[in-house]
Amino acid sequence: PFWLKSCISGGRHQFSMAGVSPASTGAQDQSVTELRAATAAVLECCRDTRQFVNESEAVLGRFNRALQHIRRQGRIEESQIFASLENKDEIVHFLMDCVRNRFLAWRKVRAIKETLIIADKSWDRAFRGHLKSCPTCKTVDLERDPVQKPPENPVPRLPIPFGLELLAFLGIALPIIALGQGCDCSLRPTLLAIGLSLVVPCLCFELIWWCRRSWVLSRLVRGKYAVGVQRQSARCWWAPLRTLLLDPVQPALGQHGDLYNQRVRQQGWTSFGEWYPSQWSSSAVIKCAPRVPIKSAASSSGSDDGSTTGPRRPVLVSCEAKSWNSHTAKLEADGAISGLPSKGDFDGDAIVWRPTGTRGVEEVWAKVGCCRLGWLRRSLLSLAAFGILMAISAATFAPGLVKQCGPIETVSRETVPLKSFLLLDASTSISIPSWEDEKLAAVAIVDAFTAAHDEDKVYAGAAQFSTSTRVEASLSGDLQTVKARVRAMLQQGGSTSMALALDACGAELAGEIVMKSAGPPAFKVCVLITDGQPTDRIAAEQARQRILDSGGNIMGIYVGQDANAGQQLKALTSCSGSDSTSTCPWYATATNFGELQTKAREIAESITTGLVKEITEVHHECYIPYWTLVGLSCPLPLIIWWLYLHCGTKPQQNNPELPHQRKDPERLRVAGANQSRSATAGKRSIWKEPRASELAAV
Repeated sequence: PFWLKSCISGGRHQFSMAGVSPASTGAQDQSVTELRAATAAVLECCRDTRQFVNESEAVLGRFNRALQHIRRQGRIEESQIFASLENKDEIVHFLMDCVRNRFLAWRKVRAIKETLIIADKSWDRAFRGHLKSCPTCKTVDLERDPVQKPPENPVPRLPIPFGLELLAFLGIALPIIALGQGCDCSLRPTLLAIGLSLVVPCLCFELIWWCRRSWVLSRLVRGKYAVGVQRQSARCWWAPLRTLLLDPVQPALGQHGDLYNQRVRQQGWTSFGEWYPSQWSSSAVIKCAPRVPIKSAASSSGSDDGSTTGPRRPVLVSCEAKSWNSHTAKLEADGAISGLPSKGDFDGDAIVWRPTGTRGVEEVWAKVGCCRLGWLRRSLLSLAAFGILMAISAATFAPGLVKQCGPIETVSRETVPLKSFLLLDASTSISIPSWEDEKLAAVAIVDAFTAAHDEDKVYAGAAQFSTSTRVEASLSGDLQTVKARVRAMLQQGGSTSMALALDACGAELAGEIVMKSAGPPAFKVCVLITDGQPTDRIAAEQARQRILDSGGNIMGIYVGQDANAGQQLKALTSCSGSDSTSTCPWYATATNFGELQTKAREIAESITTGLVKEITEVHHECYIPYWTLVGLSCPLPLIIWWLYLHCGTKPQQNNPELPHQRKDPERLRVAGANQSRSATAGKRSIWKEPRASELAAV
């Protein structure tokens, strides 16, 4: 625009300095011209002390009107117009001197300041810069009076919910019942019966309440009442209550608007919810009056018990605040109270008196004591909940409800693995046909072990012995490979040396092998098959003792008819300590190797007998439910709520904030200003005090 180009070029055109284009005409040009004229008058008045004393108020008003007129026009270039005003420091000084000259002008000056600062930020810098440099202008107070907030109404703290009370009660009762009943199942039926019986009173009371409500209300209405109680709607946590009754004691307002003295006290309602409201001071009493029969059509059929002839029950009401002294009233079947100047409704916990006029308010009387509907219901609900918890604990915690009360026996079968190593006699005394029959007999013994015992529990190996011993099949669980190697053995011939054979068997049985499955330690046995006497008897007996000491066993099978040779073989088996005439399972005989094949099953069963053990365990199916101790944490919410109501830290009562007191600035000293102006900057002569009429007008 043209005015901006003129400013850049340093021109002093009147309209360009005012922030408008030279083409502007009409009312807008007139308002800018008026603003510039008012600004010029401000500067002239500020520079001439005599003129300031006589015309400052008029000049200030003219300048204010010019500013407001431009603001009302809503011009786009409003900011540029206000920013183009020159000599901002002198204008600010003039405004401050107007307040110092006449204190009551501070509101108008503050309005001018806000108008200029909002329009352009350069004016904010101008005001700040001048106040820093001019010590007398710093004394001018243009701050707004703070808005006084109305005092807040105290919010009453609600009592402890019944749900938290019940949770805490059941949380403590659960470990006591669960750990107290122990594993004795004889008490479980009794505990179940007691628990179910505790539910009956609650059910009976609710049945009576629904069927004969008027009779229950007539019993509950008698007693003492606290007058002027506040009531508030209750949520589900306070069930079965529908409304909460708060303490009527409300201290009056303290001095200086002290809000802490307005806190509603709730004595009697905060210890454990609404269980103990008897701490309230009662100021009203209701008693039962003698029942007078009411002869009416409804009274002949409206009796709800045998001792009255009508649905209305007379009561005597006494209240000092209302000047009622044993006034007779009537309690209706639905709880309505009539016959008094005010009509009320009784719900079992409180009486709500209806307002008597259009401007009246309802009044609440709270029943004091334990004979109240809410107290009875909560007591019976707590008793029923405890009974249900007892019944569930008796039925669910082990051993529970069982017919047989005592120890329980369980029988389990345990199969011991079998490690068997076969020693076949390959001496020269064994003919070739007999050697073949001996190998078949060994294979038959392995098959018999598998049939008599679990195949997964059988491990076998084989070796032939004569002058020397040769292991043909090491001890393994692969029975098919072992049997194949036994069939493929070639007789080596020689003498009958049994010591080396027994040492080889002991080494195989003591060696580590891969077990098919985990289980108890294996049963070890060496099966020695021969037809003659050992040629190294002493060494054989020493080898035998080494096997027995390592936990192994030796079974001897004698094939032949020489009794002396058979007895010598029996002495090398595990039967060495038994009587010679008694039967020993570790020794067997056969006339030939063909007969040995037929006795393989019998021999295997004699060894495997006792390897399957039956283990009988006697125990009680019961465990101590220590996890129920978690219920001891259930009272924590109740304790926290109780601390919130009783042990909360009261904030310090600070003095209330005093209203903002405006300080008078340093008086403008302009004495003798009509003759001359002081040459000292910021030191003006005192003119005069404001008139009393001016102060009264403000």
